[in-house]
Amino acid sequence: MFFFKKIKYLTIIIFFFLFLILTFLALSNENRRSIISKGLVLHDFYRIKSLTYGLQIRDFSLLSKKLDTYIEFSKKFSAGKTYMFPGIYEATELVVSRALTQDDYNQIENVLEKLLEFDNRIYKLHVWYARALSDNDYQKALKHIDIAIKISPSENEAYREALYIAQNLNDKNLANNYCKIYKESFLGGSKPLHFGTVFDSFNNQNFALNISKLKKNNLNLINSNFVLNKDINYEFILNEKTDLNGIDLYFTPINNLILKINKIDYFSKENKYSINPNNLSVTSNHSFVLEKSDETFEVLLTQMKEELLRFRHQNLERIDKLNISMEIKKSNIANSNFCKTYK
Repeated sequence: MFFFKKIKYLTIIIFFFLFLILTFLALSNENRRSIISKGLVLHDFYRIKSLTYGLQIRDFSLLSKKLDTYIEFSKKFSAGKTYMFPGIYEATELVVSRALTQDDYNQIENVLEKLLEFDNRIYKLHVWYARALSDNDYQKALKHIDIAIKISPSENEAYREALYIAQNLNDKNLANNYCKIYKESFLGGSKPLHFGTVFDSFNNQNFALNISKLKKNNLNLINSNFVLNKDINYEFILNEKTDLNGIDLYFTPINNLILKINKIDYFSKENKYSINPNNLSVTSNHSFVLEKSDETFEVLLTQMKEELLRFRHQNLERIDKLNISMEIKKSNIANSNFCKTYK
């Protein structure tokens, strides 16, 4: 008898707490959203952790089943795109990062097709799906490549898949067509999933200058835009006369770029100072420097990195204006024998 009384009281207590929780959620939209959001974060973490074994042994059949289960679970909440989609996309991106062979991509083809049904505006989904299709339906693959290029003309992954198809077809005209489009394109960008860059996104348009002052080292960026494939003179007017020993240039390139400094001219009320490449020292966060036989150099900017280039030289006084003569171009994504536009 006492046992049944305990069960009765326990049941009443459980229902009471359930009532309190439901009341709490019903009365506060903010609390409801917070609890749902935290629940989704935990669920996404669980799903990504569940991929670990498959990623370690490179079992793309297993990984495909895991991703498909994730997608089907999300459909229980809505037939279309849900709050779970960012987590599914991040999990898929992790799986694709381990894919090397055509068979790897073929194993996840059905997953990529389902994700495109959720949202067909995402650049990388079209690129990945094109790769999965390339061995059995290259024409359909090229259509998805063209869609990806339309979404973000500057990113290189879509062009690389097109060149892979052209190479398999031994079609140099097709290859050269995509190389030419890639070389001349500059629009588009890629915003990181969690945090923006110093220019909000990775792109081939923005850069900024910061003066390396002798007395102070405050960050005071002067923003500008660069033009690809042309030797341009970029002018910067300073807010005050400044003693300096160099400049810092900030880039967030969406592609691997090649930068060549031809000359830096500094102006004060009394003098003009010209600094040639052989009078500069150069360091960077991620880039590489190639020295040329004529004592000039090129800086290879690494794609999808927030880059800082530091150029230093002799001390200069009371500078109020400077001009940077430089050329920026994209790195080639194929050789000139395959893409004649690079000759």
